[in-house]
Amino acid sequence: MRSVELGFALTMVLTASACEPGPNASPKQPQGDAPRLESRSPNPTTVLAGSFAYVDSSGTRLLALSSLAQPAGIRAAVCAGSRSFQVQFERTQVRQDVDNGRQTAANFANQDGQVFRVLQGQARPDETCFLSPDSLLVATARAITSLSSPTCSATDSSRLATAKKRQVAHCSLFAQTPTGAQLFAVQFVRIGSDALGSLVVDRGGSMLFQDFPGIYRGPDEGVWRVEDQGRFSLEGADVLFVAEFSTRYVMALAWAGSEGESDHLLVADSSGAFRTALSAYRYWVP
Repeated sequence: MRSVELGFALTMVLTASACEPGPNASPKQPQGDAPRLESRSPNPTTVLAGSFAYVDSSGTRLLALSSLAQPAGIRAAVCAGSRSFQVQFERTQVRQDVDNGRQTAANFANQDGQVFRVLQGQARPDETCFLSPDSLLVATARAITSLSSPTCSATDSSRLATAKKRQVAHCSLFAQTPTGAQLFAVQFVRIGSDALGSLVVDRGGSMLFQDFPGIYRGPDEGVWRVEDQGRFSLEGADVLFVAEFSTRYVMALAWAGSEGESDHLLVADSSGAFRTALSAYRYWVP
């Protein structure tokens, strides 16, 4: 039985550093010392026309996790590290009797859904990617640079607490983006049984929050993940890409747990807060 693994409240804040594309990635525009934000924004309709997908064992096919109304319009898949691949809709496959329900490379051929073929190069077998018809979103997508700081500074903790009007229990600086933003993972102090973490983007003065509330039931109970024992951790979370525009911010997040993976396309605009534009759940076990 699937567990709901994403009820968390986490805070991520973004800071920046240029990232090199992966070996099979389509070439991106050169990034200078001070990247300029794209003045255009992706069409909201085409952003919502995408889907998360997973890769087969050969690295040359992807199976969409959601049904697409116009699969022939999909042009690219963006995978972890902002590696992009040209793809083409190939077929809709039918579920086989031996399907065990697991959305993994080993069971790829047995699942029903829309299949896309990688036209050049190879994705990593069994990885999660985002299928998109939006050429501007794909061209603007950038990788984050992972950091290993286990905690954030007292100054950052204070800024986050002030912005959220809630004390920070713990936080860590874990990544940067090419435009100079910082990514923090933050858990706020509980209020009664109400637990909270948030995803926060700090672009030099303005913060964007994506809140994930949870319920605390005891020291041995999971809040955001089955096995987290009430402590938020970004272990297993992967930011596939960020796309920064002058009026919009897009992030693709794949968060793996013990039973499956929660996938979210987050979009923030002038409202100052993230919303989940698209989501999917990738089931692994039992």
